[in-house]
Amino acid sequence: MLTILLVILFLTLLLLMELKRRQLSVIVKHIPGPKELPIFGSHYVFKSEDITDFQKLDSQDCVASVVKIFLGPKLLLVVSDPAVLQQLLGQCQEKPYLVNFFNLEFGLFSAKYPIWKPLRKGLSPAFSQRVSNSFIPIFDKHYANLCKAFSDKLDTYDFNFHSYVQRQSFHLTLETTLNSTLTDDYIDLHSFEEVEDIIGQRTMASHLHADFIYKRTKMYKREREIRASIEAMIDRILEDKYLKMKDEEYLTEQSNSHIFIDQLMHLTQDGRELTPLEIRQNIIAIIFAGYETTAVTITYAILMLAMHPEIEKLVVQEIDEFYKKGDVIDYDLLKNLNYLEMVVKETMRLFPSVPLTIRESIEDMNLEGVGMIPKGVTFICSFYRLHRWKDIWGSDANEFRPERFSQKKMLKDIPLVSYLLVVAREIVWAIDMLC
Repeated sequence: MLTILLVILFLTLLLLMELKRRQLSVIVKHIPGPKELPIFGSHYVFKSEDITDFQKLDSQDCVASVVKIFLGPKLLLVVSDPAVLQQLLGQCQEKPYLVNFFNLEFGLFSAKYPIWKPLRKGLSPAFSQRVSNSFIPIFDKHYANLCKAFSDKLDTYDFNFHSYVQRQSFHLTLETTLNSTLTDDYIDLHSFEEVEDIIGQRTMASHLHADFIYKRTKMYKREREIRASIEAMIDRILEDKYLKMKDEEYLTEQSNSHIFIDQLMHLTQDGRELTPLEIRQNIIAIIFAGYETTAVTITYAILMLAMHPEIEKLVVQEIDEFYKKGDVIDYDLLKNLNYLEMVVKETMRLFPSVPLTIRESIEDMNLEGVGMIPKGVTFICSFYRLHRWKDIWGSDANEFRPERFSQKKMLKDIPLVSYLLVVAREIVWAIDMLC
């Protein structure tokens, strides 16, 4: 009897979910999207790996500037229209429940708006241009370490270039944001990658959104194991920091420090200091936000130069003109490398390190050119798609052409709103990750 009641309850729940999905489907029937499936919403529920293939997603389903995708009864709108994006990022400051899967409720990029807003304001000095300039010697040191690691591979036909860049970027992130120089013995990059994969799989599997189901899976058990190892690494960093803070001379030296961890440990919320849990979660968040994004950009930049030797030649000529062996690398020198800057920008356009961000409507809203959108809809702001819009960038939008970022060319050919969105997003990504 109990079994029958549970089955009836389950079927009733599925029916209610489908009714909700159909109601939403009617409201957004004018918006294109992949074929809808009863209960499940779309085929992405069954092919969760496809959502991480942005090129495939872009060419097959997200061919319009606004596209609808259902995950069960949950409606997602993938947006790449610059005017709509500007409206969304200006009006929708709240993040959807999907960010809860990071299990970082106090983290900078996953916290709800009341927590996130004062955090961003308090930590913004850590991401200023002045602080970034002060890190140039550290950047140079890790660049030298990376070159040394590659020197043993010069005669090797095939090796994993990205893994070397990734590990060095991880050390760079630890030193510039946490003032930590942990050795490889205490670092497990695979743990960070694996937990990101688990979060992605759970996001696309709508039945795993419910905690009472997810917590009964092997995936959840594995996630807890990984998080435990990550937290152990962070605790080691914090133990070292707290030990140093007992030294008055050290405290005096760090009193004016704008490094992320120093800003974090002196930050107050509602008149109180942050708890150890809040500090730990923000450290984990900044590591997630920092190391892989840097590594991806460097890897794609090198790949583009390897694929376009004529562009590589121009970069080398410019470096040779302004830099001589033994020169100190500083901000004044880097400012002269205009063509190299265009190469980096073009790389970030084609391969944005943060290809999307998510927001949620907290009330009914009228989107320009789209219509009325109900409360509770999740918006996926697709920078990947925006950066390849032919209406904005021209017929060669999918081609690697750094010259499009020359100042005169930008002002002449690209609508201002699109330019500002591209440049502003790349500047503030570390402060407003997944924003």
